[in-house]
Amino acid sequence: MTTRDDMRASKALQGMDFPATKDTLIEYAEPRG
Repeated sequence: MTTRDDMRASKALQGMDFPATKDTLIEYAEPRG
């Protein structure tokens, strides 16, 4: 992944509670990606 990809992933997951399952992360991040 590039630095830009890392930034986009961080923004999409901002505010997410961890630990979380993969499905939960995808569901949370999709509309924010």
